[in-house]
Amino acid sequence: MSNAPRLMRLPLNETLRKYLPQMPGGPFDPGFSQAVSAHLRDLFAVLGGMVNSMSVGPDEIQVTWTPQPGL
Repeated sequence: MSNAPRLMRLPLNETLRKYLPQMPGGPFDPGFSQAVSAHLRDLFAVLGGMVNSMSVGPDEIQVTWTPQPGL
């Protein structure tokens, strides 16, 4: 399997929000993006590989990552 970069787009819906850090202002809280980024980077570290970029918006999270060889 190729270890080319992959793009994952996650809709920021109520189901996903249950698993993300809770902030008083929700996705509009100033610290939300940073908290979500740190949390998702920890989760992707378990999978192996490297997060190349991450964008956290009020409606969607986009993650581009390169899996470790063999994934």
